Amino acid sequence: SISEPTVSNNHAFQRGVGFYNYDTLPVADSTISGNTASLTGGAIFNVGTATLAGDILATSGGASGGGECSGAAFTDAGYSVDDDGTCGLTGTGSVSDSTAMGSYLGALANNGGPTQTIALLPGTVSVPNPAQAVIPSSFLAPGQAVASCSQPDQRGVGRAAPCDMGAYAL
Repeated sequence: SISEPTVSNNHAFQRGVGFYNYDTLPVADSTISGNTASLTGGAIFNVGTATLAGDILATSGGASGGGECSGAAFTDAGYSVDDDGTCGLTGTGSVSDSTAMGSYLGALANNGGPTQTIALLPGTVSVPNPAQAVIPSSFLAPGQAVASCSQPDQRGVGRAAPCDMGAYAL
């Protein structure tokens, strides 16, 4: 189970820069951004069973030519967002093909905590961030024992309900 990482700024010659999945891959509350593949699947190339829940699959400035997701169909457990529609998100609270999502992502940086993260930037009333404050307190991602909003983000910062998608909580 992959939970709350930031996977960013990687490049592969062919596909599957963030993850190349051959088996079972549950991904929860993660930010996968800025990865590029010469062929397809900059974020995830799926050959097995991949389940997304509470994730951000988007790149500042838009998805790479290879797209965020490719391969076999993904299971969307809800509350995820992609910027190019390649992940086929249809679950409760998910947003597929949000071309604006990349503008709500900061650069990979030291935002506190033990590892670098991509800060989630706030939206406004007139232009809301599709990943901000959307996950209900009761949402339990597949493979998780504790609700997403009850777990700290990647930096160790607590999440308030409704909480944000991805590895970084505003």
